Amino acid sequence: MNMITENLATGFLNTEKPLIYGVLNTANYDVTAYIFIAGDTSDCLESVGCFDDDIERADKLKVGETFQSENWPVENAVVIIKMKDERLKEV
Repeated sequence: MNMITENLATGFLNTEKPLIYGVLNTANYDVTAYIFIAGDTSDCLESVGCFDDDIERADKLKVGETFQSENWPVENAVVIIKMKDERLKEV
């Protein structure tokens, strides 16, 4: 039994930006990959190729919630997770 694992990434996402998202490409995409992006608004996701409806959905997520993008031709190819949201909420 092989108990060796590969640690592909560790670290802290240390930023003053109020929003952090993780965008994960599964094996159903053309590559398996991940990226973390921080910004002042959810529009920061546009810079990594997210579609407008995905950006709107991501903006409404609570921290820790995820969704699978429905804009790709293959199901469950792209997963978006909201990791931090420290924007001021209007009362």
